[in-house]
Amino acid sequence: MGIGASAGGLAALKGLFEALPNDTGAAFVVIQHLDPKHESLTAEILTAEILTRSTTMPAVQVVDGMTVQANHVYVIPPNTYLTLDDHSFKLNKPVLHHGLRMPIDTFLWSLAEQHEDRAIAIIVSGTGSDGTLGIRAINGSGGLVLAQSPDSADYEGMPSSAIATGLVDFTCPVQEMPAHIKYYLQHPYIIKQTNTKRDGDIPKDEKSQLSAILAFLKNRVGHDFRAYKLGTLGRRIARRLEFHHLKTMTAYLSFLRKNEDEANLLFKDLLISVTAFFRDPEAFSAFEQKVIIPLVASKHDDQPIRVWIPGCATGE
Repeated sequence: MGIGASAGGLAALKGLFEALPNDTGAAFVVIQHLDPKHESLTAEILTAEILTRSTTMPAVQVVDGMTVQANHVYVIPPNTYLTLDDHSFKLNKPVLHHGLRMPIDTFLWSLAEQHEDRAIAIIVSGTGSDGTLGIRAINGSGGLVLAQSPDSADYEGMPSSAIATGLVDFTCPVQEMPAHIKYYLQHPYIIKQTNTKRDGDIPKDEKSQLSAILAFLKNRVGHDFRAYKLGTLGRRIARRLEFHHLKTMTAYLSFLRKNEDEANLLFKDLLISVTAFFRDPEAFSAFEQKVIIPLVASKHDDQPIRVWIPGCATGE
C-alpha cells in the first residue's frame, strides 16, 4: 500500500506504524513529498530513526529492481519517482507536472494499475495536494483510500485536499487506520481475488444476487447498469460490502433494501470516472489517422478547428 506524507508527516507516520501489526501480509511504501535539497537527510532519519523504532517490520530504502515483500516497509530514495513493475520497484528521475513534483500521485497511479482492488492509499499530514490525483486512480480501480482526519494532523493540506474529492473511504486519526486496513485485507472478496485468476469474472453463486442488486437500483434511481462490465460492477459493489463490513452480496442486497441513502451512494460509486482517458490506444490511433490528420490537412493555416469533447471528466 502507498502511504503519502511530507516533512510535516513524520509524527503521523510514527503513530501509524506504532499501531500497525507486523503480520498484515501487506507491503507498506512510504512516499514523501519533500524539497529535494533536504530529502536525503529526512529519508535517512525516517528509515533509521523513525520507522525502525516504530515497527518490528524491516524498513529499508528502495533500490531499483528490488522485489516487494510482504510485512516490509519501503521508503522512496532522495529525489526520485517510484513505480511498480508487477512485484518489483522501478526508480525514475522526477517528472514535473505543471511545474510541480508529484511523487505520491506517480506511485499511487502505478499501484492502482498494477494491483487494482488490492491497492490501499493512505494520505497523512502534509502540505500541498500531492496524492489527490493518485487516490482517484486507487478509488477507480476498486482499492481502499484512507486519510488522516485534518484535526489530528500537524499539517492538514494533503489530507484535506484528498477528502475534498469525496473519494476517501475512511477519515480518521492514524491510530484507527490499522483496524480498517486489517478488515479490508481479511475481507472474503479480497482474499478470493488474491487467490484466484483475476479475469474480472463474477462467480456463479453471486450472479443472481448481482442481478437483483441491479434490478433494485434501476427501480430506485432509474438507471440501468446491466450493460456494464460484470467485473467492474463486482468490484464497485464489493467496495460497498467492505465499507459496511458485510460478507456477501446477499447480505448487501438486504442492507440496500433497508437503507434509502445506500442506493444513491452505490449509484455514485458505479459512475466513477475511468482512471485513464486514453486507455484504448488502438481506437485513438485510428482516430488520429482517420480523423485528426485529414481534418488538419483540409484547413488553411488561418482557419480554426473547433473541438468538442463530451463526457471527459478527467480533462484530457
